[in-house]
Amino acid sequence: MNRHHVGVIVILILLLVGSNGWWMYRALDQASINKYTEMSLDYRLASLQAALRAIPPLSAELPRGEIITRVAIALNEPQPFEKDSVMVIAPLTFRFDARGKLHEVGTIYGPVP
Repeated sequence: MNRHHVGVIVILILLLVGSNGWWMYRALDQASINKYTEMSLDYRLASLQAALRAIPPLSAELPRGEIITRVAIALNEPQPFEKDSVMVIAPLTFRFDARGKLHEVGTIYGPVP
């Protein structure tokens, strides 16, 4: 082999090693971003769970209409509606017992784990 071929092979090897290093850097960077996002979502979920657990005791003495009005104003939702005996004030859902007392708060996306 002459010097020209050796030079081309060396350049190709350097390009291969460099591109592999670049992809490894990108993969590690994406992994750290994913981990941060997961931790952030876990924190937000824990906050949501705590808020949903806190709402019923805080509103235990309020009548149904007052709860609906206050939440609708707070969430800027002018059209709350009832579906399957659940009051929906997007993105939250409210289930009241037969006496009109707040029994459970959830989300329109389903149960919060």
